[in-house]
Amino acid sequence: MAYILAVYTCFIAHFKYFYIVCGIRLIGESKLADILKSKFFTPIYEGKFNMRQSLLEQQAATIYQYKLVRRKVIRPELVQSHILIAAILLAFQLLMYGMDGLFSWLFGFAIVQVIHLIILLLAFIRVEDAVDRRWIWGITPPWFGFKPANDIRLALYRRVHRHLFWIGICAVAVMYPWIKPSLLISIFCWHLWLIIPRMLLSLAFRKQNKDGILRLQRNEASYYHQ
Repeated sequence: MAYILAVYTCFIAHFKYFYIVCGIRLIGESKLADILKSKFFTPIYEGKFNMRQSLLEQQAATIYQYKLVRRKVIRPELVQSHILIAAILLAFQLLMYGMDGLFSWLFGFAIVQVIHLIILLLAFIRVEDAVDRRWIWGITPPWFGFKPANDIRLALYRRVHRHLFWIGICAVAVMYPWIKPSLLISIFCWHLWLIIPRMLLSLAFRKQNKDGILRLQRNEASYYHQ
């Protein structure tokens, strides 16, 4: 008899627990909170929701410790002018070198992307944070080529693009004796076309503290600082 009573008690306890878990969507969060506040579930309830509250407070502290200091809006006219420069380069190549110029225009863009990728890999050797090393490639105006996938420290942004600019120039100079003029012109012009807008953006935030955070969006760039 005692054995049967123990099995029955265990069954009822498990059934009540199963009913509570499966009925969350039906009884609602407020009713569930009342159940969990009962004498049996009070320690579990308090520990669970106190932990959740501390996590939310921690996230809020992480978000709100930075404030927007300056925002640079990228006007559509500037983006259109930037694309027009690439079209002028294509027209020049076709006029001066014909179909060979078209090939150089296309192949030069690909070579510049490879050069930039190599420079980025070298520049990130001493960067320990994996988030800062995460860059993506795209052709979405105005951010053509490689760009940070997340918010990035302004000091790192400046350093990486200085490396891209100067080492890229040196790479073009090294290739000068071995490639034909049309391809050399394309590589050099594509390099400047990709880097100069980034350098101008860095110049726009030159007076800001280097410890701040830079956020690149489709039509604007924002600078945040504590």
